[in-house]
Amino acid sequence: MSGLRSNGIFMSAMYLSEIADGSIRGTLITLCSVQINVGILLSYIAGKSLSYKAFNAIMIAIPTIFTLLMSWLPESPPYLMSKGKKKEAKKSLVWLKGGYESAAQHELEAMNQPKAAEAFISTVSITHESITETFKSRGARRALAISVIAFALQMFSGINVVFTFAGIIFKEAGSPLSPEDSSIIMAIIMLVSSIINLVVVDKLGRKPLMYLSFVLNAICMFTLSIFLYIKMRGVDVTDFGWIPIAAIGMYVFSFGIGLSSVPGVIMNEVCSPTIKPAVLATNSVSMVICITIVLQSFPYLDEYLGLYST
Repeated sequence: MSGLRSNGIFMSAMYLSEIADGSIRGTLITLCSVQINVGILLSYIAGKSLSYKAFNAIMIAIPTIFTLLMSWLPESPPYLMSKGKKKEAKKSLVWLKGGYESAAQHELEAMNQPKAAEAFISTVSITHESITETFKSRGARRALAISVIAFALQMFSGINVVFTFAGIIFKEAGSPLSPEDSSIIMAIIMLVSSIINLVVVDKLGRKPLMYLSFVLNAICMFTLSIFLYIKMRGVDVTDFGWIPIAAIGMYVFSFGIGLSSVPGVIMNEVCSPTIKPAVLATNSVSMVICITIVLQSFPYLDEYLGLYST
């Protein structure tokens, strides 16, 4: 189910890139991460306030409503054009342009011109290449490697461990916060940082944000490790209970401003449209493998090495 969810997120971004006007396409795609964090925050709040049955009923209702509403949305014009369905493509464009047939006709004519069509389609990732064909080009292999490594670094940063085992981490750190409150606070921090990322990602660049995110993550985890080690040695740290909260909060914030979304931006910028679907598929598999390794290894590392070493 998690795999289907991940693929759905990728497909949503691709659909947006195909139907959105060029002037707002990048903003809409970037907003996907903000919307995901809004959903996470609301689910944490609902999980604390509602019963188990009520919570699951809402979680079932929301995607059901979304599926029903999606049935009214048209297929993307570039996809229809790639299948030779020009009438359906025009109808879809008219709907997306709010009924302005002249604007739809103008864009359709541009798509029919060979050079314009090639440029237009290249912005929306229309391709039929398989994963095997992707590896034939050295440039494609390099782009694939960069993308996979970027997402692997994202997963191995430990963010899934922090969110999944937040209750255990805060409990061993001696935090006065309940697991539910801790999760809500982390979700709020992640949402705020993703909004900041939306503003600064084009101003500061991709690599600086990645470097900043890595350095801050390392500092925060080192601080938390030292605190947990001192606590394990029997030192009274009652007056310093704010340190693990601040360290984890800053860790989540630093992840949100860089590692949370920059790998996705890098993937879209280094991968040509002809290989992007194959890269998306490869990334989905590699991310699942990385998440499985991280989450399954954490309990064993915690048991044999201690939380401060893990």
